[in-house]
Amino acid sequence: MGRFELAHAHAQIAVEGILGERRAVQPALPDRLVESIYIGLCAWLIAGAYVAAWDTLRPAGTPSYLGAWQTVLVDASWFALTGFLLLVAYLNHLRGQGLTRLLPYGYEMALGAAVLFAMGVITEQYWLAVFPAQDRGLDVLFSPPRLLEVATAGVLAAAPLRSALSRRDPVAGIRVLVAAGLLLSVLTFATQFANPIVDPWASINAGEPRLSPWWAGQDLGVISVAFQSLLAGLVALVLIRSFNLRFGSLAIVFTINGVLVCLLKSRFEYLPALALTGLAADVLLLTLKPGRDRPLRLRLFAAAIPTLYAGLTLGTVVFVGGTWWHPTLVGGTIVLPGLLGWLSSYLALSYEGRSGSAARPSRGISLVGEPDVKAALESLHDNHSLDGSPLASLPCLVGPPDEAGTELRTVLVEVIKELAASRAPRDAESGRIMLDYYVRRIGSHEVVMDPMHMSKQTYFRRLERGKALVRERLDELSEYAISSR
Repeated sequence: MGRFELAHAHAQIAVEGILGERRAVQPALPDRLVESIYIGLCAWLIAGAYVAAWDTLRPAGTPSYLGAWQTVLVDASWFALTGFLLLVAYLNHLRGQGLTRLLPYGYEMALGAAVLFAMGVITEQYWLAVFPAQDRGLDVLFSPPRLLEVATAGVLAAAPLRSALSRRDPVAGIRVLVAAGLLLSVLTFATQFANPIVDPWASINAGEPRLSPWWAGQDLGVISVAFQSLLAGLVALVLIRSFNLRFGSLAIVFTINGVLVCLLKSRFEYLPALALTGLAADVLLLTLKPGRDRPLRLRLFAAAIPTLYAGLTLGTVVFVGGTWWHPTLVGGTIVLPGLLGWLSSYLALSYEGRSGSAARPSRGISLVGEPDVKAALESLHDNHSLDGSPLASLPCLVGPPDEAGTELRTVLVEVIKELAASRAPRDAESGRIMLDYYVRRIGSHEVVMDPMHMSKQTYFRRLERGKALVRERLDELSEYAISSR
């Protein structure tokens, strides 16, 4: 048997072994199916909380619509959500998954949050028995068990976002957007006492004569508009920093939140204002293309979202019934959130290391150069060449300078193995290619490619994707090392 045939046989055995191992640890249900069902159950939980709050906030003297069934929606959705997570974990256990892979990444914390949520529901009954409260008001919302429920609901809603970030999804899909809308809704539920839609203090119906002292309506109104406007702007900033957003993405997020917030006191006349805020944000995102490499545009975007939110909300107040506020106060309340948004943008641009250089200027701009990654991979088994690589000075390498090449090789191998074990099929294929070609060095590209049954074009696309993902991972490790100093 010639050298080429022997290498080919070894490559086929190695790849079949990897594929066999991968088949053995395949999850019982596809991760995307798990995520879709999970988000649906999570939406049921959060919407159920809003419906229960809507029944609690009914007009005085009006009988409860739900009565004793007020908490059934929340309890039933929690039971379904927790049961689903346990079922997925059990099915994966039967498939031979390890303890850390019983649930998709990001959802193990969700299972813990579901348990804590149940503890909040149980202890709430004992808390109210010791400290009786009214059926309505902040004394109910601010009880420690209820705050525990709200906090854990936020963790539950954030799980799909954490999972998408771990997969390095370049674009926010519909599941990510729904999860973001639900997370924003948890935040607005917890802060409903300072929301201009729940309590429109600027409305003429609030009425200056009804308030004592008269300036209380101004103070509460300005605080609620500024707070919720800034909250909406910060959520938008987090999304554009983490993902590329298609047109209409922010409109989806704000509309989901708007439906739930407007439900609390049946003020659906404000829903168009929130939907238009999201749509206008999408237009600005399309035209400005803000990013950390375009700081002025990012600051304009950060200022525009709160301004739009405040302007459209107060505009609805004026259009629907009028306002008792002076025009100066109305204008100032619209401008103030924009100023706060502008200042908050400096936080998004302030990630600098000890040397003063930016850790990561923007998504897609890396501390790690593409040619440097390629050269390091080609020299993976040559410590002398790795010692002289620009990557040997990355902040994530903390060993002695004379061992930088060895440490760099260890980090690169671990990153490639992590990539090969990914649950995303394309990422896993990229990792396996790099594992065979650069780490195990089983042969030429043809030798690595043949048992994988993919075209030459697909093979080299996966290889380039793998290099890009390795570069991203090195950049993340460096950013973390800088921020930890």
